[in-house]
Amino acid sequence: MRETRSKRKIKVEDTSVEDIIIKKEKIEPIFNNIKHSNTIAKDEKPDISEFEKQIEDKAVVKTETYNSAIDRESSSSEGVDWERILSRIKDFRSKNQAPVDTIGCHAIGTRGPTPAINRYRTLVALILSSQTRDEMTSSAVDNLNAALSGGLSPTSLVAATDDTIKHAIKLVGFANTKVKYLRQTSRLLLERHNGDVPSQLAELLDLPGVGPKMAYLALQSCWDVNIGIGVDTHVFRISHKLGFVPPSSKTPEDTRKRLQSLLPQSEWPSINPLLVGFGQILCTAKKPDCNNCPVNDLCISSTAIIKPHTKIKNAKKMS
Repeated sequence: MRETRSKRKIKVEDTSVEDIIIKKEKIEPIFNNIKHSNTIAKDEKPDISEFEKQIEDKAVVKTETYNSAIDRESSSSEGVDWERILSRIKDFRSKNQAPVDTIGCHAIGTRGPTPAINRYRTLVALILSSQTRDEMTSSAVDNLNAALSGGLSPTSLVAATDDTIKHAIKLVGFANTKVKYLRQTSRLLLERHNGDVPSQLAELLDLPGVGPKMAYLALQSCWDVNIGIGVDTHVFRISHKLGFVPPSSKTPEDTRKRLQSLLPQSEWPSINPLLVGFGQILCTAKKPDCNNCPVNDLCISSTAIIKPHTKIKNAKKMS
């Protein structure tokens, strides 16, 4: 019998690749072994479980693993002038306010009566912020604070009905799922952490609805703990556009690791609000304003017709 072979590479870890070779013998159709009956209903499918089982039994999978270090991979971040890029973006952002500056999750966590309540509201905002604009997130937190007895706290949220919570956050994405996350997380905070937000990464990741991005941002905003970069959709997209990470970084977690290997740890806390605001007001997903971008002469993705910084630089040389 002929053999058909398919080969593909799957990335397993940062330092290894798994090469899977699947050999499958060609199998003659065996539908004749399936018992058909004239009494089978028109919309009823025949039982083909035996056919599927025979195909599965014939498959032979051979796995070979070998090491492939990340530094062997051609990376677009090699040689990128990240210091000049960030310096210009910081200067631009200092003169141009973005929604994240006034109604971002860290800003929401400054409105409560106590530090513990502020930390809790920051976490609530982070959970609500997934797939949701800052304006909607801020409005939802304000609605919860107004709707719940005594204001937004773990105790008042657990005591509220699902309908009350859902009505308050109805404008955010995936509201039904987030009602469940908020209730479960609030209950765990009361049971395990005395109603406060935990200061350990592992404990944050144990909370329903809290992923790595939210956990790192919560640690920075709530506890001033800087152990990782929070990679959201803006940070992910702009990091790739600027060439900070290679195209092979397909996930937020891989992008986080690449960014942390590129940038000094002192830059980690500011990179999220910096790039989020940059993405909100200039480097937008649909129509980035490359012609007015302060780094259009350094950005590998720039579509600017005229690159102001390059022109100014050349003009200085000529004078």
